[in-house]
Amino acid sequence: MKRMKRRVLGSTLLCIGLATSVQTHAGSVETLQLRDGVTQNILILKPAGPPKASVVLFAGGDGEIGISKDGSIENDGNFLVHNRNLFVKHGFLVAVFDMPNENRVRDRYRISNDQATDGAKLIARLRTMASVPVWLVGTSRGSISAAQIAAELNGKVGPDGVVFTASATGMSRRARTQVDDVDLEKIKVPSLIVHHKDDECYVSLWSQQDDFLDDLKNAAKKQLIGISGGSSGSPGDECSPSSHHGFLEVEEKAVQAIAEWIKTTP
Repeated sequence: MKRMKRRVLGSTLLCIGLATSVQTHAGSVETLQLRDGVTQNILILKPAGPPKASVVLFAGGDGEIGISKDGSIENDGNFLVHNRNLFVKHGFLVAVFDMPNENRVRDRYRISNDQATDGAKLIARLRTMASVPVWLVGTSRGSISAAQIAAELNGKVGPDGVVFTASATGMSRRARTQVDDVDLEKIKVPSLIVHHKDDECYVSLWSQQDDFLDDLKNAAKKQLIGISGGSSGSPGDECSPSSHHGFLEVEEKAVQAIAEWIKTTP
C-alpha cells in the first residue's frame, strides 16, 4: 500500500471517449476521455486466441502506476500489474487501469460516483473489443475501486463479476478508505475473495475476510479462497507487494485460482 510517484499522462484526443490506440511490443495503449479535461491511459493486452473473458486490473496504493505511450509502466511492482501477463496466458483480454490525470485525493476518488462512471466507459470499450464477460480484479486498495464500480453499475453497463485480492478490509492509522466504505450489499454479480492466509498487513488480515464475505449479501455467487506458502518478505514489508500481502512466490497459484473461478462461473 505504498504511495507511488505519479507520472501525469496526456494526449490529444481524436474522438469522444477514445483517443488513438498505440500499438507497442507490450500491447496497446488507449486513452479514454472520461470527463471534461480528464483522460486516462489504459494498457490493453490480448491473448493468443479468442479471449475467454476480459479482466480489468486495479492496483493498490494510490493506484498511480504511470502507463506510458510505449506500453511501459513506471510502477509495476503491484501484484496484479506485475503479473498481468499471467492473466493473458490464461486466455483473458487484460486491461490495466491507471488513475485519471487529475489532481485528486485517490482514496476519495475510489469511492466516488466518478470512479463508477469512469469504470463504465472502460467496460463499454472492452465489450466492443470482445463479446465475453467483463470482470473487475482489484488488489489491496484496488479492491475498493472494483467494489465501487460493481456496486454502482448493473446490467450491461456494469461488470459480470468481481474479484478481490489482499483487500483493505481494516481501518488504517490515517483513517484511509476501506472496502466497507462501499455499499457492499449493492453488489449482485458473482464475487470472489482471494487472500493469503498469512497476510500480516494490519489492514488486510486473513481473520477479517469472513466478515467481508458475509457483507457481500446479495452476490449471485461468492467464495473465499485462502492461499498458503511463499515468502513473508523482510520485516517492515508486511503491506508491500514483497510479502504475503502481494502473494510473494505464490503469484501463479493466486492467479490460477482467480482464472479457474472466472472460467467456471456463468
